[in-house]
Amino acid sequence: MRTVGIFLALAGAAVVVIYIAYLVFQAIIDIPFPIKAGLGLIIIGGILFIVSLIRERRSDAKKNHSGG
Repeated sequence: MRTVGIFLALAGAAVVVIYIAYLVFQAIIDIPFPIKAGLGLIIIGGILFIVSLIRERRSDAKKNHSGG
């Protein structure tokens, strides 16, 4: 019973996420190219920043753990 509940909750969440993605993609069609390019660069920059923070924290954690 619990498994069925979890499955139904995940299926419902998936439907909502897919519908929101559809609306976002539909809205993107109407946005001018310079805005699309700017948003793309902002998103890529943000992702690179987050990845670099994660890598830095992992390397610091390894140094602190092994270096004692």
